[in-house]
Amino acid sequence: MYGLESNCRSVSAIDWFITDMVGDPDAVARDAYAQCKAVIERDGAEAVVIGCTIVAACYERAVLNGASELADITMINPNLMAVKVAELFADLNAVGQYRISRRGYYQQHAQHNPAEAEEILALLDADAGVGAAAR
Repeated sequence: MYGLESNCRSVSAIDWFITDMVGDPDAVARDAYAQCKAVIERDGAEAVVIGCTIVAACYERAVLNGASELADITMINPNLMAVKVAELFADLNAVGQYRISRRGYYQQHAQHNPAEAEEILALLDADAGVGAAAR
């Protein structure tokens, strides 16, 4: 979508389920680090973007709690990136410079069609087995 395909060297996983991640976040951090280090060495990547916010949180937690041995490679945390982008927009807004157009991406609220919304809700209700009266 953003034309960055040529910069992606590979995609891989550490094979953890979320329920297990919560039970041992330090092990998740170590596994994420090991996988990222292997990707950097194998694929010649300069940095790794962690694709799971829970994995990223486990990794960040471990590093912040003193696991400095996990911090010798460039691992980009999507949680931190989201916060920094929000901070950027807040700063721009504070100085009157937040002028981002959503015209091409979002339907304006005044353009919403109530009948269409009801039709979609009815489809969702039917899929969920919930009647309109239950709403």
